[in-house]
Amino acid sequence: MASVTPAEIERQRRQSRIIYGVLAALMVLFLLFEMKLPFVVGPQALGLYDAVGKVRDDQLVLLSVNWEAGTVGESMPQTEALIQHLFLAKKRFAIFGIDPIGPGFAQRIAERQAERLGKTYGVDWVNWGYKPGQLAMFLGLARDIPGTIKQDSIRKADLTTLPVMRGIKSARDLGLILEVTSTDSIEIWIQYFHGVYGTPVGYAPTAVMVPEAYPYLNAKQLVGMLAGIKGAAEYADLLERNWDVEMTWEYPPRRAMNAVAIAHVLIVLLIVLGNYQYFTRHRRRAERT
Repeated sequence: MASVTPAEIERQRRQSRIIYGVLAALMVLFLLFEMKLPFVVGPQALGLYDAVGKVRDDQLVLLSVNWEAGTVGESMPQTEALIQHLFLAKKRFAIFGIDPIGPGFAQRIAERQAERLGKTYGVDWVNWGYKPGQLAMFLGLARDIPGTIKQDSIRKADLTTLPVMRGIKSARDLGLILEVTSTDSIEIWIQYFHGVYGTPVGYAPTAVMVPEAYPYLNAKQLVGMLAGIKGAAEYADLLERNWDVEMTWEYPPRRAMNAVAIAHVLIVLLIVLGNYQYFTRHRRRAERT
C-alpha cells in the first residue's frame, strides 16, 4: 500500500480549509439575506395548520412549551409561528409548561406579537406558567383546569376571573393541544387527553426527535407536526401565503432552512467530487504500476 506523502497531507489540509470556508460563507450569506429557494409544504405541517382553523370559538388551545435555550434555533421559530397563527385566527390560547423556562420564552413572543396585532392579555391569551410534570397534575388538569392551575403566572389573578377562560373547565373544552418540545413529553398528552377525551394533539419537536413521532402520526393520534426548523419554515410559508398581514420573526425560519438546504447541497456535491477524485487517482496509480 502506497504511503501518503507530506505534500499530499498538506494538500488535504488546504482542501479542508477551503471546504469549511466555502460552507461558512454560504451559511452566513443565506442567513443574512432572504432568498426564494424552491419550497414544498409537507402534509404534517398542513395538517397542523388546518387543525388550528377547526378549533371552535368556545374552545381553548393549550400551547405547551417545553424547551430551553439549547434549542432556541428550532423551538423558538416553531413557537412564534404557532402564536402568530393563533392570534390571526382569533383562537384563545393558554401558554403552559412542565419545563420552567419554556413559558417565559413563549410569553415574550406572545407579548411582542400581541402588540403588533392588537391582542390583549387575559382576553386573547393567558399564561398558566410552569407546573411540575407529575401524573397527578395531568390528571387534575384534564378534569378541572381552574382547580388545578388556580391562577395565571403574570398577574397572579384567579383563573376564573379572566375573560379568556370563560367556559373552560376541563379537557373537553380544549379544542387543540400543541406541544412544542425538545423532550419526550408528547406521550402524556396522547394517553391522558387524546386517548380519554379525544382532544386533538399537534406536535412540534426538534429534528432529532421527528422519527419517533411517525407511529403516532400514522395512527392518527397526532393531527400534524412541525419537524424542527423545516416544519417552522413550512408553517411560516402557510402563514405568509394565507394571511394578508406582514409576518415578523425573531429567528426567520425560511432563512435558517435555506442555509440548511444549501449546506446539504454543498455536502452532496463534495461527496460526488471526492469520489470522482478518489477513483481518478486510483486509476492513475494503477496505470503507473
